[in-house]
Formats: sequence, C-alpha cells, structure tokens
Amino acid sequence: MPSRLSKTVKIDEILADILENLPRTKEPGEEGIVAVWPDIVGAEIAQRARPGLLRDGILFVKVTSSAWVQELEFMKDEFVERLNEMMGEDLVCEIRFEVGPV
Repeated sequence: MPSRLSKTVKIDEILADILENLPRTKEPGEEGIVAVWPDIVGAEIAQRARPGLLRDGILFVKVTSSAWVQELEFMKDEFVERLNEMMGEDLVCEIRFEVGPV
C-alpha cells in the first residue's frame, strides 16, 4: 500500500517557491539601481532596505520591519528623485516597500 506524505504544505508556500525560482528578465537599469542604492539612501537604511524587482516604473523594496516601512514611506519621493537623477533617466516613478528578507 502506498504511503501518504507526512507533511502538509500550503499552496501559497508552493506558489511562492515556484515564482521565486522562475527565470525572469531584468528591466533596464535594475542592476544599476541596486548598485547606487546605498549612495541614495545611506548606509543605515541600505542595511535595512534592499531594492529588488523593477516593473513598469515601480521599484519593489524589501524592508526588515513594518516600522521601517512606515519611516521610509515619508522619504520615498526623495528617493525616487535621487535615483532617477543618479541613473540619468526616469526609470522609477514609484517605490513600494514591503516587509521581507533583506
């Protein structure tokens, strides 16, 4: 008689794993943003927030805690302006902060 799996896995965990491992193409400028991020936000914030995906002008940034998300929300317009200035073009029109691994 075949044995059943002893561990139940939630579908959201399976989907997250699949999506994380899917190959994707990086948008132009995405690697440059990662490179200049510490210069834009400073060393303290760079330790707590890391840019990730850039899609359709929206930069998704992982942050260590919800308290930091709230703090960074007040500075995001300045970050957008400085990023675009450093990159020499308007790549980012919005930043979305979300708690996650940094």
